[in-house]
Amino acid sequence: MDQFADVQQSFGRCLRGNNRFVDDFYRRLLGSDERIATMFASTDWTLQNKAIRRGISLAITFAGTPVAARRQVREMAEVHSRGGRAPITPELYEHWIESLILTVQASDPDYSPSLGKRWRTALEPAIGFMQNSY
Repeated sequence: MDQFADVQQSFGRCLRGNNRFVDDFYRRLLGSDERIATMFASTDWTLQNKAIRRGISLAITFAGTPVAARRQVREMAEVHSRGGRAPITPELYEHWIESLILTVQASDPDYSPSLGKRWRTALEPAIGFMQNSY
């Protein structure tokens, strides 16, 4: 059994219960640091909205069963590395995490502080991998 099934279920509730979940997340993220807003200036939002859903799910999967998501997380890390097409400096990931947790808190009717901690624990391996791959 996936040790982060509760987080995947929370993510599902967020997407089902708030049809603006991704928009709300990006509103928070883009408002969190002007460097981030600049990075998204010429973004194709249709593609980005699909990519973020996949990326969040992959991050959760990576925490529970890293072998199942290793290749995809490595590919995301390459895209966001110093030499990638969309580089993200390591310190900016904290804004990403905080924006996501706040959006989950506002969107998941079953959210609790302990579930928020589970989200953080689930995101930590993939985010750490990406930061270290920069």
